[in-house]
Amino acid sequence: TMSDSSSTTPIIQESVIKSLGEDLLKEVSEDPSPERCLDIIRSLEVETGTIASASTATASTASKKKGKSSTSTPAQTKMTRVILESTSIGIHVTKSLRSFKRYRRISPDQAVWNDVIQRSDALLSTWKNAVIKPA
Repeated sequence: TMSDSSSTTPIIQESVIKSLGEDLLKEVSEDPSPERCLDIIRSLEVETGTIASASTATASTASKKKGKSSTSTPAQTKMTRVILESTSIGIHVTKSLRSFKRYRRISPDQAVWNDVIQRSDALLSTWKNAVIKPA
């Protein structure tokens, strides 16, 4: 059919997002593995088609170059307000992020937790921006 736009924008699987959110909350509830948390966050990136703006990931290298790094890859996501509201995933990731920061303070795996925290932050801000600005 002509109206089938699924080729350009794959539909986010609401049930998958919901269960990833539940997995995340379960994982942070007691003695979480930073690797497992990272896996879940990465899955959320993939499932929501979220690519955080490259400038956030390469902040350290960008500062060495002259000029603004804001010309780098813009963030993109398939996240919608409807999915955010129906799955509460934003709330779950926000709650988990607080736990990540708490666990990082007492963990030997600083580097992995930093990655988890950075990705979670980027995920949330990308979703926020996508939902705020009119498409």
